[in-house]
Amino acid sequence: MGLQTSLSSNVAATRILPYRGAIELNPNREDPDVDVGSLDPILAPFNGATEVTGTWEGKLAFDDAPYLWNGTIKGGVTPTGATAKAWVWQAASLTADAFGAVTDQWGDDYTTDVIVGGYGVIDQLEVGFDEDLTAMDVNADLIYARGELCLGFTGGLTIDSTPNWVYGADTEVYLDSAFGSIGSTKLTDGVHGVTVNINNNLDQKRFANGSNTRFNLSGFGRGPREIEVTLVLAKTSATV
Repeated sequence: MGLQTSLSSNVAATRILPYRGAIELNPNREDPDVDVGSLDPILAPFNGATEVTGTWEGKLAFDDAPYLWNGTIKGGVTPTGATAKAWVWQAASLTADAFGAVTDQWGDDYTTDVIVGGYGVIDQLEVGFDEDLTAMDVNADLIYARGELCLGFTGGLTIDSTPNWVYGADTEVYLDSAFGSIGSTKLTDGVHGVTVNINNNLDQKRFANGSNTRFNLSGFGRGPREIEVTLVLAKTSATV
């Protein structure tokens, strides 16, 4: 995948993400529901709105996390600090943050037959860990503005074979009732598992502009964002 800023222009891949998944390109062709005096359909089908979706599933690594938050929460965030490793993803509620879109290359062992998803963003993301406190799971659903075939992958890229995983065992959870003190009271010996689900409810835009890309998406609008956190808790005085 590669970070993309222009809706109309795909980019070359710059990183391989360690996920499994599939891309689905649905042209939504339909047969006219009419009577033509034939037992079999004889009219050519008509096109509908092209739908291009994909899934990412795997484990969460620290170096891959910014790509997830970029595609889910907002784009254009840069790290700060002496080693440029602190990221602040603060979403706006009263204005629409910029989208962090990507170009994705999908394929298999037949490396000259690749489907490219252009201008993809994450519609729904779930990360979390179970009571074994192992590396966090990633489940993402993506929507792309368009999909097309190409003749091969971007060359020269290798996957990170020694990622630093984000473990449940290294996670801390804080519970505070006053907004001014959020992040002050840690739940000790109280949290067994955590799941965070972010649903963007993206509004898909299409316009009648008479162009040869008329069935592709023309953009996205941000819908009412839903964030749900599920905790598996021990019965302590703090959690009860």
